[in-house]
Amino acid sequence: MLNGLGVLASFAAYSAEGKASKVTIIAGALQPVFTIVLTIIFLHESLSLF
Repeated sequence: MLNGLGVLASFAAYSAEGKASKVTIIAGALQPVFTIVLTIIFLHESLSLF
């Protein structure tokens, strides 16, 4: 479900006169951040260095 929303958001960014190269790089860079945030929220994981 979240993947489908991500695809729709990417399509909206591409069609709103966004440059595909910039949108793709920013989305790819933010994907790990969203993954960490979602694991903290839904799985109650904690961050640690080791």
